[in-house]
This record gives sequence, C-alpha cells and structure tokens, in this order.
Amino acid sequence: MLQNRRGLVMVQPQNMVNAPTVTPISSPNGANQAVIETSPFFSILVDTTDSGITTPTKIVIFDAAQGYQLINGYAMPLAVKIDSLTDHYQFTLNDIAHVGASIDIMKMTVNDKTKAGAQYGRKLEIFESSRGTGCQLVKTIFPEMGVSEQQYQENINTFDVNMIVTHRTAFVYTQEPGIKCTLSFYQNAEFGRQR
Repeated sequence: MLQNRRGLVMVQPQNMVNAPTVTPISSPNGANQAVIETSPFFSILVDTTDSGITTPTKIVIFDAAQGYQLINGYAMPLAVKIDSLTDHYQFTLNDIAHVGASIDIMKMTVNDKTKAGAQYGRKLEIFESSRGTGCQLVKTIFPEMGVSEQQYQENINTFDVNMIVTHRTAFVYTQEPGIKCTLSFYQNAEFGRQR
C-alpha cells in the first residue's frame, strides 16, 4: 500500500513493482506480450552507374559509428548511391547502432554479367573500430571462393561470412564502375534488442 500527498491509499499489486507503466497486453493477464519477430534477411543496393564514376570505387557500408571513415579520413563520393531494398538504409544504420546482427551468409548479385567476375575477384574486408585502439582489420572475405562451376547464373554469388555487425563494424570493398551490386544478408540472431 502506498499513500499519496492527499492521504489517499493506493494498493499496488506485487507484480507491478519496478514494472513499466505501460505494457502491451495480448492476453487477460499479460502473459503473452507483443514482440516483433527478428527478420532473417535484409538487402542493400550499391549503385556506381553514375557517369562521374569512371574508376573502381572504395565502398564503406554499415559503420554506424563512423569509426572507419573518421579514423581514415574517408568519405565516399557523392555519386555512389546506397539504397536498402528491404528497409531504408538510414534506418538500417540507426538500428545497427543499437541492435547488432549475426550474419552467416551473404549473397552478392551484380547486374552486369560481364563485370561480375571482376567484382567477385575483389576482397571484402571487415573492420572494427574502438576507443583508444583505432580501426583494425578483423576479417577478409573472398567472394570468388563462393563461385561454383555448376552455378547457372554467373552474376549471383552466395558465400559464408560468419560475422557480427555492430555500430563499430565497417564493411569495406571496392566496386567496379558502371554496376549495381545487391548485397543480401542472412542473419541468424540480433543482439541488444529491447522489446
């Protein structure tokens, strides 16, 4: 029992102590609270088809805290377009800043078959930034290792990445000029999500 300033007595049930003031309820006793499911997939499109892009261009995706970009003094050319095919890319960055993702598989699709082989030959590097130690390379992935001689479509490549993306993770690679590259990520867990 609690007594307020006016002398009125309020009875507070035991299960309400330290509980949120407003709680979504989907059953009479609130046992089944609404929880948004984790999506197992998200995809982004990186476009270097602008006429101003004539040479291979360094691409930095994720890097929500901008550790890689600030430490290395790098900003992508304005002509590079990054869009998300599943959610807005800025939302994806903002969400990664708070909720990390465990990604096991990545699929890369290049819109131009003639340039797909050259794009697959370029390495993908994963960097982690932290206070005091700067930016460090933690993993190098070679997309061409995922190419099989039996695959039907030359412009689609699926490979293992097994990485955890947080606000400190930067995904860095070089993209050929004149292509649109779709990067699809299959995630198996999220870290730090609040209801």
